Amino acid sequence: MTTPTAPAPANVPAALNVAAALAAAGFTPQVIANALLDASVYPSLTATELARVLCDRRVAPTLDAAALTAVLTGTNRYQPDAVRAAVDAVFPPPPVTAPPSNTAFAVSGAGYLAANPAAAYNFGAGDFTVEAALRATGPGTVVARKGTAGGAGNGGFLVVARPGGSLKFATDSGFGFFEITTPSSAVLDGQWHHVAAVRSGTSLVLYVDGQQVGATTNGNAAPPLNVNNSLSLTVGTTEQSQEQFRALTGQVAEVRLWNGARSATQIRQSMWTRVPAGTAGLVGRWSGEFGRPVDLSATRNATRIAGTVTTVAGPPAIAPTNPVSPYVGAYDLTVRGTAGAWSALGTLCLFPDGTTALNDRVVSGAVLRDTSLTWPADGAVAAGAGTVTFQPTGQDPRFWPTPQTAGPVLQGTYQPPGGAVTDVRGQRRP
Repeated sequence: MTTPTAPAPANVPAALNVAAALAAAGFTPQVIANALLDASVYPSLTATELARVLCDRRVAPTLDAAALTAVLTGTNRYQPDAVRAAVDAVFPPPPVTAPPSNTAFAVSGAGYLAANPAAAYNFGAGDFTVEAALRATGPGTVVARKGTAGGAGNGGFLVVARPGGSLKFATDSGFGFFEITTPSSAVLDGQWHHVAAVRSGTSLVLYVDGQQVGATTNGNAAPPLNVNNSLSLTVGTTEQSQEQFRALTGQVAEVRLWNGARSATQIRQSMWTRVPAGTAGLVGRWSGEFGRPVDLSATRNATRIAGTVTTVAGPPAIAPTNPVSPYVGAYDLTVRGTAGAWSALGTLCLFPDGTTALNDRVVSGAVLRDTSLTWPADGAVAAGAGTVTFQPTGQDPRFWPTPQTAGPVLQGTYQPPGGAVTDVRGQRRP
């Protein structure tokens, strides 16, 4: 609906009509107060008259007009910001809590993750580390970057969970392979485990829950092998048809890729904690938070979900203790077109550390201050500029013709690359 025309100053009956009309449409006292403030009605109303408008039985019948009068009497000459603060004190907004962010990707033969080919994943014959949190009961490939073809430029690597909980870490040059395999373990017991595969010089090492696991070697080429190729990095499967255990049915979170050999101490210290995007050597990180395939490393690589991948509860130890905002989460965005109709824009994610992603790509330069989020245009990820505020519920008629009580929401402006500024709004996914 459209906000009714405001009454003339000091016209209490007209003010009541405006307030009652907005209340009947489902808008909160905060929105009603803002509608009257924008019409410059408050400065000419006494505290008693103002309280009468907001506490009328047609607006908010359960509130005490005397209490509101006392609060408003203390405002600074009824300046808009002071009045808004007074109204908020009496009409507190609903509480907003951060949703669980320690979620994971549930992969299967019907779905997996694929990160675009990237030079950052070409480790040549150098050191590198692959990490992942895993919960599964059956075998399959956890992380891989290897195709079926051999020859120059067709190297790669795989981390595979095998029957009985054995793990395999394989490297391949396209002309030969070198790998290690561990004995049976508890990795496939249906509980969460941390797995790390490290290449350091000519050695391959596997860790389970921070502890090195003994392994046997196998291969037909001397390490270290050149693992470079031009393929995607996959989570939950491999492109190599020769691998017996390709598709993984299980849950994966906190997949990390490093361009160096992580030590046992480094693995133990960080395996159940978040790693900042700027951490030296981190070239890929897919946390699983909010079920979005966002690369949270400085690489910011485009990653897609192939097939069906669902979101499930992740490793409890990775849950944030102090997210930067209760408004963290994934928001489905719509923008207003030139004809006034709203159309889908995509998804905005606010992560617990303040990182912002638009359509599953991290946006550089985003700034979060209290409930306000701004970000500049970022050509590297084809994202326009935006300025939004987070609200417990959607009450502003400019953005929500029908009040949205299933919050929180965001609202503000967005300027697409090469386009004009327009309104944007979004609701957080459950």
